[in-house]
Amino acid sequence: MDPDYVYYGMGLRQNIWSYVGRSEYAAGRLAEARQTLEKALVPSGDENALSSNGDQDMARLYLGLTLARSGDQQRGLKEIAGGMRGIHDGIEYVTQAFRFSFGRYWDPRREIRSSIEGDLAMLSGKNVDVQKLIGDGEWLGKTVEEEINLARRDEREDLLREHD
Repeated sequence: MDPDYVYYGMGLRQNIWSYVGRSEYAAGRLAEARQTLEKALVPSGDENALSSNGDQDMARLYLGLTLARSGDQQRGLKEIAGGMRGIHDGIEYVTQAFRFSFGRYWDPRREIRSSIEGDLAMLSGKNVDVQKLIGDGEWLGKTVEEEINLARRDEREDLLREHD
């Protein structure tokens, strides 16, 4: 109902177009996903430029996955790398800036950040395994969504234990 709606969830900001584009990607509608994810990244009022701000990293990751699957590997790899860097930096920020509150519940075993670091190292080399990167990117997208819920659950459980 509100195409400009933005969800702020525990350090991860996403607009509605990011969710729609990721749903289209999951359904295999790559052309529609590309169009919608590009819309998610367009700054309000500037229909010709993709946003470079770090608040749409999931949309950037999925745009990269969509492009890579659609045959535009060069641009796809660039967008995947940008999305991964942004997600990594966002988790680092949350875990450091909010380490005494909700940040301690985010990626406590560093699985997400370690996976991203490995993929970024592969991307900086000469031999990029695009299929592995696509699989890792899909895993990352799902895992970050799950991490939001896991972090909330763990925080809630700790708060309940403290009040008992």
